[in-house]
Amino acid sequence: MNSLRHLYLDGNAFASTIPTEWGEMTALTQIYLNGNDLTGILPQEVMEGWADVKRISVADNRLSGTIPTTMGNMRKLEALALQGNDFTGSVPDELCALVTTAALNELTVRCGEAGGHDADEPLRCSCCTACHGG
Repeated sequence: MNSLRHLYLDGNAFASTIPTEWGEMTALTQIYLNGNDLTGILPQEVMEGWADVKRISVADNRLSGTIPTTMGNMRKLEALALQGNDFTGSVPDELCALVTTAALNELTVRCGEAGGHDADEPLRCSCCTACHGG
């Protein structure tokens, strides 16, 4: 599967975590996992393997934890949709740096009164291009 370039699995009601083996799909440029029932974290190993990805949407799942700082190494990333999850903390400075120094021109999170389905606090983001209220 190293030649797979586009992964469209949005809206399939998948109830699972993101398998760490998906990080071995290093030719991916577009990944759409939004609108499922994915849980757990964004695995650092996967984000490292997806270094050349241009578009990622994991919106509207039940992902949690913090955003991996290694996403700041995704220099080709143009769009990242994280809204509608249970992420905590802040969008890492390393990722925010891509908004001003690289191709990232769409960084969308859910923030406002609630940061996701069950979160007590919003995901803080000082560099997001769009912020969906909770």
